Amino acid sequence: MHQPEPRFTALNRRRFLTLAVAAPTLALLASCTDGNAPADTTTSSKPTTTAAPTIVHPMGADEVVLQLSWEGGFVPEDFYFTRLPRLVVTGDGSVYVQGAQIEIYPAPLLPPILVGKITESELQALLVSAENGGLFRNITYADAPTPIADAPNTVLVINATGTTFTHNAYALGIGDSETDADRLNFAEYVELLDPVTAGVPQSEPFVATRFAIRARVVDETAPTDGITPNELEWPATAGVSLATASECAVVEASALGDLFSQATQITRFVENGIKYVLLVRPMIPGDRGC
Repeated sequence: MHQPEPRFTALNRRRFLTLAVAAPTLALLASCTDGNAPADTTTSSKPTTTAAPTIVHPMGADEVVLQLSWEGGFVPEDFYFTRLPRLVVTGDGSVYVQGAQIEIYPAPLLPPILVGKITESELQALLVSAENGGLFRNITYADAPTPIADAPNTVLVINATGTTFTHNAYALGIGDSETDADRLNFAEYVELLDPVTAGVPQSEPFVATRFAIRARVVDETAPTDGITPNELEWPATAGVSLATASECAVVEASALGDLFSQATQITRFVENGIKYVLLVRPMIPGDRGC
C-alpha cells in the first residue's frame, strides 16, 4: 500500500514575510534608535547604521543553497526515479517547487515545476534562521518518538559559509510530537520553509534544458481501461537510444523539440519498431542526472 508523504502544518505566510522582509528593517531601525527615545535626526559625519551580517553562500543560478527533499519511504520503485525535491533555492534567489498536478488520466508526462525569485535579504533570512536553529552543523538524528514503518526521511542540504550541512531524519513530524531537541529544531525549520515550498509570488512554469529518462519496453496488450495510448516516434537526433536507457540516460531538451509536451505517462515511444514507455525527470539545479 502506498504510504502518503507527510504533510506539515504550514506557518502563516505573514510570519515568514515578517521574518524575511521586516526583520532587516527592524534591525536597521534598532541600530538608529535607543529604546523608546525618538531617533536623532541631526546631521553627523559618523555612520548611523551598522550593516547587517551576511552569511556567505554560493551565488550562481545553478548552485544550490537550500534543498529540501523526502527520500525513501514505501513508494513504487519508479517513483524514486521521478521524485523531485520539495524545494530548491539557488544562489541567485531562484526558488524551484513542485506545481499542482492536473487530476486527469493519463497524466502529462512532465511533472509541473514552478520557478520564482526571492531577494537576497529573504535568502539571508532563511539562512539566519537555519543558523539560529543550530543547523549549521552536521547532526546524527535520534529515532522518531514512536516506531513508524515505511515513512520517508526528511533531508535538508544547506550550502553556506563554505560548508555543506546535511540533515537527514526519519519520519520527521509524523506521529507523536517531537521531543528530541535536535529533531524539534529541524522540524520547526522545515515548518518555516512551508510557505516557500508552496511557491513564491510571480512564479512561472520551469522549462527544463535537460531530462533524465528511463525507458522500459512495452509488452503491448489491449487496454483494459478503454484508453488507447498515443504513439510518438523517438527522434534519431536525440543523441540517446531508448534501447540503452533502461536504467538512466540524460537527453538535451533541444534535441527533442516539443516531443514531451505531446506525451502522457502511458505514451508509447517508438524506436526501430519497438515500443517503450518513459519515466522522465526534468533536471533542476542540484540534479546529478544518472
